[in-house]
Amino acid sequence: GGVEVMIRMFREKSFVGQEMSKSYDARDLSEEIVANRLAGCWNEVLVSLRELVYAMPTLVEEGTILDNGDFLPFLFTLLAHDSCFEAAAALIEEILSLLSQAPQQTTQSDSDEAMGAHSFRPSGRVVPATTFYLGNVPHFYRLWSGFSCRQLAHFCRILALLVFEPEDRQLLESPAVLKSIELLQLRRNRAVRAGRDSTVDMNQSILLGDEGLTS
Repeated sequence: GGVEVMIRMFREKSFVGQEMSKSYDARDLSEEIVANRLAGCWNEVLVSLRELVYAMPTLVEEGTILDNGDFLPFLFTLLAHDSCFEAAAALIEEILSLLSQAPQQTTQSDSDEAMGAHSFRPSGRVVPATTFYLGNVPHFYRLWSGFSCRQLAHFCRILALLVFEPEDRQLLESPAVLKSIELLQLRRNRAVRAGRDSTVDMNQSILLGDEGLTS
């Protein structure tokens, strides 16, 4: 229950006030209140949560730190406050990285293709890789309008985890160079695979829907 108690520090009514305890949107608090009264405590909690997530990835895999889907959207709204940006961005990046890198279940044909006859079957619980949906962040287009260049650069690192398929990111980081036709074939095979998660496509559509970004 320790992680749950730490998360309560961001929504306890006696601590953050009536309005934000209901909306769970950090932008409902003024920068002055956050910087002068809350940032010191919140940053300590954010740093501690990031260290816990790094040391115990099961906090993400089992959804403990996700708080029924409410905590990540709140962390995105917390980026609007300069005094908490660095710690919040680091925790978001750590959580999203673990979500996207979780081992995926594979079919028999996928296993045979990847490993031949000596395919390995994990014995533990397999957690499917997931991608956070940007549509869960309220008023998302307003979020980055006030970012500095440095903050925007860090935010783009976060977006890269949400608008590229995990397999594509692994290919980009790989020393092997694929031909264009090989990359297209891999993407085609993934697109027709049953049960494909379309969240990445929806996140791309959300970004392209921002007139300020595309103009």
